[in-house]
Amino acid sequence: MAQGKVVMHNNLVLLQQEVDDGWVLACQAEADAPWLDICFDHGAKPVSPSCAH
Repeated sequence: MAQGKVVMHNNLVLLQQEVDDGWVLACQAEADAPWLDICFDHGAKPVSPSCAH
């Protein structure tokens, strides 16, 4: 999540360290902000400056 906030309902995949680092399962996330800026890590160059790590 580059900007905004989500609540992740279920997590059976990510390690606690990954969650602490900000990783979220998009399929289990519900928006908890009026807007979101979402970055999907698919191994390609980021398309948005806010997605650059």
